[in-house]
Amino acid sequence: RDRAREEDVEKLTASIAQRLPELMERLAYKEALETIWELVRRANKYVDETAPWQLFRENDPYLFTVLFYIAEMARIIAILISPFMPSTARKIWEQFGLPSNYSPKLPEDLKYGLFPVGARVQRGEPLFPRLED
Repeated sequence: RDRAREEDVEKLTASIAQRLPELMERLAYKEALETIWELVRRANKYVDETAPWQLFRENDPYLFTVLFYIAEMARIIAILISPFMPSTARKIWEQFGLPSNYSPKLPEDLKYGLFPVGARVQRGEPLFPRLED
């Protein structure tokens, strides 16, 4: 398979990780959150593009790559939002089998491939329910 989507996600994450420290240092919190939300939007788009439910129905092995990237994006987004939404970040970590007192190392933990092997994802309440028009 073409890895363009995954490479795009990794490049965006690296760009955000590079831009955030300066924004936080300048106390530009609104801009920092807008920057983080770029990854949130990209994660939503990735799910739409890859349609993991369809990959599951088709027994497509690409599903494992897709689930890996979804889990990693959620882990990285939790790290990025933790200064702004610490309880939400803890809920994400707990749902992904990480300890609630997880203390990421920055910027090292903003890389892909660090999701703990054997972590058990737990079902939880939606953290950001969709709003109906």
